[in-house]
Amino acid sequence: MIQDNVNGFLYDQGNYIELASKIQYAIENWEKCVDIIEEAYKEAMEKYSIKRCANEVYEVYEKLLKEDENV
Repeated sequence: MIQDNVNGFLYDQGNYIELASKIQYAIENWEKCVDIIEEAYKEAMEKYSIKRCANEVYEVYEKLLKEDENV
């Protein structure tokens, strides 16, 4: 889901030095962070929109109904 330096920042949980480094990078490279924020937003809107989720739920129901007909 998250790609480091593409649509977010990743670090090893509990590694406060790595986290501090990511925060420092974000502060010093704000313009790059704006690109990362925009990419994250675009990806979230494409992958997690209400319309897409509703369509996926509908497809599951259709599949279940077809399986029920074959039983």
